[in-house]
Amino acid sequence: MRLLCVVSRVKVLFFHNPNNGNSEEVYSTYGIEHIEVYKKPFDLTALPPFILTPSNMLHCAVHLEVGREYLLSGRRGNDNKFYLFLCGHLTDEDVAGVAEWQNVSVELRSNLTTFYC
Repeated sequence: MRLLCVVSRVKVLFFHNPNNGNSEEVYSTYGIEHIEVYKKPFDLTALPPFILTPSNMLHCAVHLEVGREYLLSGRRGNDNKFYLFLCGHLTDEDVAGVAEWQNVSVELRSNLTTFYC
């Protein structure tokens, strides 16, 4: 799978877990609004209004709260979907998990467009 870096400040609009006992559904969906995009594949003019994360915490699932803003980093796969995993997520060193935007340090905010991924 070809993966391309995505970094965006988002607001979470909704959550949907299609799993409901169906072990074949491996991803949950968050509907999001991109407030500011810092990194995206050059061939995209806009990012999709949703992200996919594993349904199972053992597979680096991310838990977000509807209505809150976050700094998210993930990958776009060959299917043009935005995938988000807790493992390898961009965050400040002293933050465990995904950081709400209000908790992202000034230093990290100032470097969001300069790192290589």
